[in-house]
Amino acid sequence: MKNKPYKIHRKIVGYLLVLSLILTTGTFAYWANYVEGTNNEITETLTVGSAKSVKSRFDIANELHSGGRLVPSNQVENSEANAVAKIDLAYNIAWLEDSNVTQLNGTSTMGLIGISHSLIIVVNGEELDSSVYPKIFELINVNYDVNNKTQLVFKGESETFFFSVTMDEPENQREYLLIRNASITIEFTFSIHDSLIETTNNTDDDLEPASPYGDTLSEIAPSIINDMQEKLSSTGSYGRSWGKYRYTDLGLDPENWDEAIMHIHYKPSGSSLFLRPEDGYGFTVYNFDNDEFSLDSTYNWNLIYSDIDGNWYFHSITESNIIDINTLVVESITD
Repeated sequence: MKNKPYKIHRKIVGYLLVLSLILTTGTFAYWANYVEGTNNEITETLTVGSAKSVKSRFDIANELHSGGRLVPSNQVENSEANAVAKIDLAYNIAWLEDSNVTQLNGTSTMGLIGISHSLIIVVNGEELDSSVYPKIFELINVNYDVNNKTQLVFKGESETFFFSVTMDEPENQREYLLIRNASITIEFTFSIHDSLIETTNNTDDDLEPASPYGDTLSEIAPSIINDMQEKLSSTGSYGRSWGKYRYTDLGLDPENWDEAIMHIHYKPSGSSLFLRPEDGYGFTVYNFDNDEFSLDSTYNWNLIYSDIDGNWYFHSITESNIIDINTLVVESITD
């Protein structure tokens, strides 16, 4: 049974415009607000399915460079030279493979890209709470171009995403005085989750999946867990934890699970599901504090799902060993 490559990395390359804003002193409703940027490049690489996001921050700080002066649209005529009603941003974003992995030949993969942003506003060293100062946060608008792409092609050409930043006019002098002294950061979040990825064949050849539930961890593990839960619901007990019964009690054919699938052995065991690496391979996984855990096939250890509490564990079911299974990377230990 031929296994297909399992690990895909994504790299998001953003050509960022780092914004700077100075709200100078002066009469209320007359503006001298510099917003501009210098070009910077940032590169991030994530494992698809990690359920983690790439975050990029753009500081609107007290730094003066060349560029237009961002002012409320209704104050352009009342403002100093070079006033503009908006600042345009463009980011070239590509989803690229890591040098250590390749995509399966004869397939193409597309992922839905999620993009969001948040504002961080600090005045006199104190971060403002948006629920306390909603009017201040509403003054800065980050607008997404309606024609931005919703999908990225893996290993495809980069796509350009367009945004603009505008400012509303404060309703009173109190708001004006707050915003003019503020340090403002726009944090963009780019994410692709494994549940939003589709892979299709580019050939007429039908490729049989490596298991009845598919090829990948994100397909197989939830399906086996569902079988375990259905067994409990229908009979009042989980399946047995030894021999062929660990599979047949769940309605599975043991022969389909004799070999590793994409270098992972799957073994249901009562209320647990064990994952063990194929000989010559190892697992690297992280917990929710980003601490790394590793094991390889020589350890005879498992990653363990417990249906009792719904958590995944490294080696043993103790609170300190809880992991984020979506960060799992499988790699050869013989290279």
